[in-house]
Amino acid sequence: MVKRDSAVSGADTRSGARRRRPLHGMPAVPTQSTPGNHRVRLGPLPDQLGFALRRAQLTIFSSITELMSRFELKPGQYAVMVVIDQNPGLRATDVCHALGFQKANFAPLVRALEQRRLVHRDSSDRDRRTQILHLTAKGRELLQRVLKLHADYERGLRSRLGAGATRRLISQLELLAATG
Repeated sequence: MVKRDSAVSGADTRSGARRRRPLHGMPAVPTQSTPGNHRVRLGPLPDQLGFALRRAQLTIFSSITELMSRFELKPGQYAVMVVIDQNPGLRATDVCHALGFQKANFAPLVRALEQRRLVHRDSSDRDRRTQILHLTAKGRELLQRVLKLHADYERGLRSRLGAGATRRLISQLELLAATG
């Protein structure tokens, strides 16, 4: 958690450097505690949107990664399985594009799902060069188990924000994603 430290004066006995005092009437200086219980000045970072988004993303992604590891899945594999489940027979390139993956990263991800017999890759009837993707029965069964656990996690996040704030946050994040 980022804190605003209004008592920033004093000497650092290890380096001999003095910490700057905030000017009278200025907001407190944001600080972050480290595992060694040291206070680190963050300057303007906590008020920057990118920094706040990154901290939230890291926290949530860490939890999601742990949740997915129970099923020996990575978050990207989970996303691919969800999209394939919702769009059986979709071209691999369309799944890749819809999720914003790089092609070079997508092929090994699908290959790993195939090796576990969760996804089946086939050639399109229209164009034999085009690969289409389907979940296997094993993939559908695993995905249903993961979806239940993920829904519980998502409910916890949403309850912390409240319904209205959740809708507004998602709307604002979609706006940022669309405008870059």
